[in-house]
Amino acid sequence: MKRLTLILLCLAVAGPAITDEGRIPISSPVQIAAPGHYILTRDVTVTAGDDIRITSDGVNLDLNGMTIHGDPSVVGITIGNVEGTSDKGVVVRNGRITGTFVGIQAETPGGRLTIQNVTIRDTLNTGIIIGSAEEFTVEDCLIVNAETAITRAFAAVPGSGRLLRNVLLDSGTDGINVWAAANLEVAYNTVSDSGRDGVAVWGGHIHHNMIRGSGLTTPAAGLQVFGVGVRVHDNVVTKGTQDGMGAQNLAPRAFVHGNVFSGNGRDGIWASGDHILVENNQISGNGRYGIYGDNNVAWPVYRDNMLRGNGTAPIGELTPSGNLDDQGGNICDGPCP
Repeated sequence: MKRLTLILLCLAVAGPAITDEGRIPISSPVQIAAPGHYILTRDVTVTAGDDIRITSDGVNLDLNGMTIHGDPSVVGITIGNVEGTSDKGVVVRNGRITGTFVGIQAETPGGRLTIQNVTIRDTLNTGIIIGSAEEFTVEDCLIVNAETAITRAFAAVPGSGRLLRNVLLDSGTDGINVWAAANLEVAYNTVSDSGRDGVAVWGGHIHHNMIRGSGLTTPAAGLQVFGVGVRVHDNVVTKGTQDGMGAQNLAPRAFVHGNVFSGNGRDGIWASGDHILVENNQISGNGRYGIYGDNNVAWPVYRDNMLRGNGTAPIGELTPSGNLDDQGGNICDGPCP
């Protein structure tokens, strides 16, 4: 019996550095160059040339509630030029990053990227740079005091993505700024006190977001949309210093339905795209017009909206008039113009 106990003890000491769940522990800045499940076992500090860098597809990094500290010259986690060669992609989840230049910066051309339940605070530049991932998901993250919270620039790979249930506070410019996503869903996010746009997107399905207090610099809107056929519904956009929503001339055939635009400093909706449909929205208490039309080609259509308490008038149009097509059912302060 003593011999068996001794053998088991020796095996426990000599065993590989892998947790009982098959996860590979890391406890310092490291390059992860092979697929696998990794777990951070302690708080770490990253410095220039000594960071956490993922250079392999098929990596799942569990930050395990730990914190990655850095200074304003470094990136907390870099996901390098990882080509998507499997269905697993790269996953980063469950931890904190603070004080860096960028929280998470990803390239991952043609691959998959998932970021879940990560808190990023006090980044000098950007909380999360998505890069050119073919598929990306950012969900249940908290990003506070970044210049831009989440961004994706124009990319060679159009990609598809989901930004879900994130809380983005006190961004210097935009809360969300995402371009070149062929299939994009932005939903159930809270975006508060952005210096420029709360949410600015090119295309997609934008719904059930709470956007408050955006637009401290010009031009800006709580919600700014571009691209063909954007669907915008069931959002609340309030207390911005400028427009509640901008549907630009690069946003033809946008569908704007069932939103609340209230208490913004300028127009509730500033619409210039061709064939925009604005219906069943509550547009009230904005500083200038409820809806302002700025288009001489194919007029935006509005119907069944409540337009009350807006500072200048329910409806405004670029001279000459005729930029908005009233299809009836609207409720205004007195007769709708």
